[in-house]
Amino acid sequence: MPPIGKTLLQQLQMNLLAMISLVVALSSLSYNTWRNEQTEANRNQRTAAFEMIHKLNELQEIVFYLHYDKDIDNKGNPRRGWVTLLTIKDLAQIMQEPIPQQAENLALVWQ
Repeated sequence: MPPIGKTLLQQLQMNLLAMISLVVALSSLSYNTWRNEQTEANRNQRTAAFEMIHKLNELQEIVFYLHYDKDIDNKGNPRRGWVTLLTIKDLAQIMQEPIPQQAENLALVWQ
């Protein structure tokens, strides 16, 4: 504990290094936390994007079976298309605009 007779300016001078260290530590922690959040968001978007490409390919196959092979009962079943489309819509919510709106448009076309 500092002596009672010291002024505030003297106390600041004595503890300047400790205060600077504290500011650096807190700002480093804040930046690291922010960077980790950004990295996780980017990772989630990347994973969702690849999964959406996979699901769009599945939907394209269903459309081809339905249109060209007239296979309504098995591989071209519109219910399979709905399942795939709903997964695409869910994944699109993770993505940035305009992807969610485009997924909604795809659902309107599928109806």
